[in-house]
This record gives sequence, C-alpha cells and structure tokens, in this order.
Amino acid sequence: MSSALRISFSSFGFRAFDNAFENIRERSGSEKTASNFSSLVSDQLKKASVQPFSFPPEPVLTEDGSQYFIIMRYKIIYHFTKRDLIVTDEFHTRQDPNKISERNLL
Repeated sequence: MSSALRISFSSFGFRAFDNAFENIRERSGSEKTASNFSSLVSDQLKKASVQPFSFPPEPVLTEDGSQYFIIMRYKIIYHFTKRDLIVTDEFHTRQDPNKISERNLL
C-alpha cells in the first residue's frame, strides 16, 4: 500500500475512545495526560494508515481481520479496507479479553 488510508472511527469506536480519554483524565487528574494519550493514539494510527499490517492481529477477532496496538493499557482495535482504516474499539487491557467479541464492533 503506497498511500495512506483514510482514518475514521465507527460510532462505537468513537464512543469508546471518548470514554478512554475521560477515564484517563479522571484517573490521572490531568488534562495533559489525557491529551498525551490522544496524541500517542493519533501517531500510531498514522503509522497504521501507511502500514496497516505493522501491528498484530487481534486474537479474539481473527475472523474479521482486526489489528491492534496498545497505548496506556488501552488496546486500540482497527480494521482496514482498500481505502480506509476504521477504529472499532478501545478496550482496557485489564478487562476479560473475551468481552471484546461481545462488544458492538462496527
């Protein structure tokens, strides 16, 4: 893939990202820490948009081709098409991983 994929969020993925951001801000008591999380996620999404296979497949979602990376204990789950990289979930790694398949992905 020579050009970058367009980055978007499913409606569930956007709500999960917003919840993760708010949880980090509340737990840390710092807007800066939450903004840092957002920046780190953005940086990794840009990398994934150029090289979508640069991160491992999500083991619970192998059938749909989802990939993931981890930032601040949050697993950011995405899949991609020929033109788009779609973030479908942000999942805290302390939760039961089997819950991922139960969540509303896309």
